[in-house]
This record gives sequence, C-alpha cells and structure tokens, in this order.
Amino acid sequence: MAYSYAVDVSGNQPSHQSWKSFGVHMGIAKASEGQHTHDAWFVRHMADIAAAGLVRGAYHFAWPNQNVALEAANYVAAVRSAAVRPTVHVLDLEPYPDGAKNYVGRTDAQIRAYATAWVAAVKHAFPGQHVLCYTPGSNVGRHYPSNADGYWYPAYPVQGRSFAAAAEITRPKTGYGPVWGWQFTSVPRDQTVIYMSPDALRSWAGIKAPVPPVTPVPKPEVPVALTDADAAVIWNHPLASPIAAEGTDPHRPAGTFLAYGDAHYAQTLDAIAALSAKVDALTAAMAAQNGGTAT
Repeated sequence: MAYSYAVDVSGNQPSHQSWKSFGVHMGIAKASEGQHTHDAWFVRHMADIAAAGLVRGAYHFAWPNQNVALEAANYVAAVRSAAVRPTVHVLDLEPYPDGAKNYVGRTDAQIRAYATAWVAAVKHAFPGQHVLCYTPGSNVGRHYPSNADGYWYPAYPVQGRSFAAAAEITRPKTGYGPVWGWQFTSVPRDQTVIYMSPDALRSWAGIKAPVPPVTPVPKPEVPVALTDADAAVIWNHPLASPIAAEGTDPHRPAGTFLAYGDAHYAQTLDAIAALSAKVDALTAAMAAQNGGTAT
C-alpha cells in the first residue's frame, strides 16, 4: 500500500516551518478555537504550506459546551482569511489538555450532536471539500459524527517513530469506517501517516493535476515532385545580361534585386572614372614641375 505523510502545527510552533525538509505531502494548521479565537500564526502557516506545494489542511479546536453555529462560523471566517483553496477541514474533538473544561455540562449525546452540526455547517460553507474528525480512540465510539469524511486517529504507544516505521505497522481499525490517518507521534513534532498515495491524496483533496504544456508538433514538409515541364522551365531559363542597362533586358526588369545591383555597379564605374581623372591630373602636374617628365 502507498502512503502519504503529514505534519500539523499551531501557534505553539510560531516560527517559520521548513516544510520541504519534513519530507511530507500535507501540512495541517490550527485555524481557530471556540467561538471567537483565531490562531495568530494560521495565515502564515497556510501560506508556507501552499508555497511548499503541499496539500493544505486546517483544524478547529472544539468547545462542545458553546454555541456550535458560532464556532463553525468562527472557523469558516478564519479559513477564508487565509485565502487558500482547496482545504481539508478538521474538527479537533478532544478534552482540553489541562482539564475537560470544554466538555463541562455536556453529555456524550450532546457532544456527538455538536460535532455532527459543526461538520454539516463547514460542509455547507465549503461545498465539495472534505471534513475529517480528529478524536482520541477512547472518545470515538461516543462522540464521532457520522457525517465526517474520515477519522484521524491520534495514538502514541511509542514516541519518536519515523514515518517509514509507522507505515509498516498495521493500519488501525475502528467500528467507524477506515482510519484516514494515524497521528503516531508528537516527537519531534506531530506526525501522521495517511493511508493513501500522494497522488490519491491530492486528488481526494480536490487538487487538480497540473496541465502539461502543449508542445506544438510541426507539420512535416511534404516533398513535391517536379514534372518534366517544371524541369524544362528551370533548365531553359535564359540568364540576364550582365552588361545590359536597367530595364532594357526582359530578364532583368527594373526594381528587381539585379536592377539594384546594376545601379550600384554603375555608381562604382563612375567612381573609378573620377578617380582615374584625378590620377591623370596629378600625373600631368608632376610632369610640368619636372620639365615635362613624370617621376
């Protein structure tokens, strides 16, 4: 099976990322959180991902105990501010790292309803683009929205694996469809193996293959055979007279290249005659000074 690789970032990695050095095919950046927060580095991260020629992804950190319509609108506004199309969208559905304050007061059914509504709203805002759900394996059975286009599974049983090592491990399975990608480590950064080839990933994400330039094919020259009559015209054509005055030889009409040459030839003869007259005059003058002898 062919694989693709991805790295995801947020404002926790504010410095410029060397995307090409990661050896990945996709970059995913945090866009928003809750009802009002935009990640301060999202626009820069998306610009860098696009400049590296990678598939673009964006994610929203969910607060299921807030207003889902406002959260979806917050995410949509953040993504549109980056002006990058198309984008793979992700709902990051997990308890808050320093405590489940974003889950407070919500049942499993309410969290699932929130996730389903968020996915639907984002799909409506970006028709034809895919929306994934990222959620821990302990939550997927309780919270995973059935209208998501794939499950992004985070689990780090062993930190620090390479992309190649992760790809060799059997693809994780759940009861909610095939795992789209497995985020297998957060060391040295969040890294994911995606279970499709790079070309398939780009096609799935809606990125059209570049149209190769059309190289014009020159038409071959078609040889035209000469008839006997054509050959006779060529061989029997009389040469123009080299001494005839312009316009007097029917084979050297006025205004042709040969006539142009004739004019310059006449000018050359006039110049030679003038120079000869000067030489004769100088010779006579020298003879007079020398008593009639030119030396």
